[in-house]
Amino acid sequence: MKFVDGFEIVHIADEHIAVPVGEQKDCCQGVIVLNEAAAFLLEEMKHEITIDDLLLKLVSNYDVDESKARDDIIKMVGSLNELGLIE
Repeated sequence: MKFVDGFEIVHIADEHIAVPVGEQKDCCQGVIVLNEAAAFLLEEMKHEITIDDLLLKLVSNYDVDESKARDDIIKMVGSLNELGLIE
């Protein structure tokens, strides 16, 4: 899976935001506000990656419970998929 092209992840005033650019700005209304871990995961998802690989990267970079991290990744991917933001 991969996060669709056409988004820039920016850091503004202690917020991480996915901003649609190019063709995406016409089809997506607004921005996506992210926490630090979600921004990290979306950066990783700019290239084809599996949930297991995302989990490995997340637990390697953050002090998180693996089971909770897997659940959170699955929820995030599901939400992005519902929005049509996963290829």
